[in-house]
Amino acid sequence: MKVMIAIPCMDMIDTAFVQSLMGLDIDAEVRIKFLPGSLVYDSRNQLTEIARASECEYIFFIDSDMTFQGDTLKRLLEDAEQKNLDIVTGLCFTRRPPIRTAIFKKCEYSTDKDGQIFPDAENYNDYPKDALFPVEACGMACCLIRMSCVDDVLKHYGLPFSPAQGWGEDLSFCIRARELGHQPYCDSRIKVGHIGKMVVNEEMFLRGQDNAE
Repeated sequence: MKVMIAIPCMDMIDTAFVQSLMGLDIDAEVRIKFLPGSLVYDSRNQLTEIARASECEYIFFIDSDMTFQGDTLKRLLEDAEQKNLDIVTGLCFTRRPPIRTAIFKKCEYSTDKDGQIFPDAENYNDYPKDALFPVEACGMACCLIRMSCVDDVLKHYGLPFSPAQGWGEDLSFCIRARELGHQPYCDSRIKVGHIGKMVVNEEMFLRGQDNAE
């Protein structure tokens, strides 16, 4: 199968990310594309067009400020192929306190008592450990997407990663995809670090949860 590793980035890339990328176990026919730019939604839209022109079956978004294990892509592909999933993310976290997951148990529009519509999301902080489970939305920092899903969103909504009102490009995509029947999943067995002044991972997140209690 053909997979494009899509990396939106700024001008500089952290060495920890490069080391993770160099250690990635790749079995599929893979091409890697870096796309520098300051507007991440524009970079994601351009990267999907490149993947489409290359006739890829999957696009694997991995942000340039992440660390990940060598079997990350292989395990995401196994999830997608064996379970027939269209969107699968690894377990990612925000990098600034308070640390939250980048997966959501709720992601929708709600209406207040005055009839005003507003974006309503809830991080999935009590996620199932070491499991594959559905989510309403996820970030794109370490996410495998079937290109037929991207094409479906493009057909019905236009550019798939253009931000909807009140949302970033990643949650906007998930809302559109879910409305078309493409359910996002998270595999919390796939551990991903977020590079900041420190690498934020599951161990740090759980430590923060214990302190909060």
